[in-house]
Amino acid sequence: MLFVAIVECILERIKELAEFAAKRGPIRGINLVGNYGTPVGKGVTILEADSEESVFAYFSPMLPFFRRVEVYPALSMEKVMEFAALMKS
Repeated sequence: MLFVAIVECILERIKELAEFAAKRGPIRGINLVGNYGTPVGKGVTILEADSEESVFAYFSPMLPFFRRVEVYPALSMEKVMEFAALMKS
């Protein structure tokens, strides 16, 4: 399953988050596709997960560093367009 997460870091704790991330090992059931940040403390994470539990295991230890976390299931744009074509106007 593919997931996209949008996070807002607590700017005062961003250095701690970086240190935590550097020490953290791999999380079982997670394939990190990409992890991107912005200069204003927002980030986007794209990951493949074996289960919802894996997503919880990935994000839960980092919650003290975030103001907000939004996690969404994701599909390729090709699949999204297939669903859009089925929608009635």
